[in-house]
Amino acid sequence: MNDRLRLFDYFFLTRPILFFPGWATLLAGYATAGGAHQFISALRLGYFSVDYGNKSLALGLAAFAAAMGGCFVLNQLADIPSDKKNKKLFLLGDGFISTREGYIESVVLVSLSFILAFPVNIKLLVVVVLFNLVTGYFYNFKPFALKNRPLWGVAANMAMGWLAFCMGWLTFAPYAPTLFVASLPYLFFNTSLYFLTTMPDVKGDADSGKVTFPVKYGKSATINFSLFFFSLAFITSFWHKNEFMLVVSFLTWPFMIRLLVKKDVPSAIVAVKAGILFFALLVCVKFPLFLLLMATIFFFTRFYYKRRFDYDYPNFRGQ
Repeated sequence: MNDRLRLFDYFFLTRPILFFPGWATLLAGYATAGGAHQFISALRLGYFSVDYGNKSLALGLAAFAAAMGGCFVLNQLADIPSDKKNKKLFLLGDGFISTREGYIESVVLVSLSFILAFPVNIKLLVVVVLFNLVTGYFYNFKPFALKNRPLWGVAANMAMGWLAFCMGWLTFAPYAPTLFVASLPYLFFNTSLYFLTTMPDVKGDADSGKVTFPVKYGKSATINFSLFFFSLAFITSFWHKNEFMLVVSFLTWPFMIRLLVKKDVPSAIVAVKAGILFFALLVCVKFPLFLLLMATIFFFTRFYYKRRFDYDYPNFRGQ
């Protein structure tokens, strides 16, 4: 069994479990362009019919998956020293896949993302190119290496989430100035969660020379900024009458309050997982097949890591 599972090493090197926040943000952008962010009204009036034969949406999701996979591989290639210290993402660090194979896989996936985006429309292709540049190159490699510059790292992650939203919007509708205003609740919510994702790796990052936001400014400041952006997400949701994000915010609030009280890493991790889960599950109300996709990848990932490495991942605990 273990030998057969080795064939999936290259698939899991792309970190498919992390596709969910990106896919969910893309789908939210698609739904928002169509007015389905009026969540309560949409449920009541039946706005949640989905054209599953929509080739543009399918191509947009596939292109984004290829882009995310390629960029996540590049991120791991650049992070091998710190990942070893943090005892995570060991496929490259422990030599199960060579760095040469990792670079080949990333080039293939990034190229595939361009090929898949092109038939949809040129604006989507431009956004996919920008996502690959920011997430794959500027974020990871010199002379930019934005992940090692605290404020630029925050800006880069904000750009990543915003570009995901734009992909969904441009898959459904042409560019319009309202895109910027409509994207704010999603931008602030994703930024809030990003701050918390940086907290578990502080020691390993500091030891390997990475200067992330919590390494430079500390745990308390990181939590405070996360709560600040979470509050902005709620305020802009209310202002824009975005019922979808209001529901997501209400469901996530208890976990953010717990974090405010405890101010520890396990509470931060649980808050991130809860926020991502609620966001993705509510997206499934409009896109029910997304739930099947999430469940399939989640349970297959658990099976793979348990059988291949006797490792409990992913889980919903604070670790």
